[in-house]
Amino acid sequence: MTTNTTRTAAARAHLARHPELRSRGPAHGRACHSKLNPFYVLLIRAAVARGDSQIALAKEYGVSRKTISRVVHGVSWKLPAP
Repeated sequence: MTTNTTRTAAARAHLARHPELRSRGPAHGRACHSKLNPFYVLLIRAAVARGDSQIALAKEYGVSRKTISRVVHGVSWKLPAP
């Protein structure tokens, strides 16, 4: 049992040092099936900065307008702003 506990503790410590590796979205621990990825997030933020409509972007990426808003404001996908 000690090795399992040690591996789990080591995995938690690794994720604490590298939060960008954590699973995102509703899957939590399983393969994440998010419609967005970090590249799309940067594209969305740049498009909104250019003046593109959040509604149009939501349709383009297959997500809700609220999701686009959350991405733009850093509520979800807390990547550095472009």
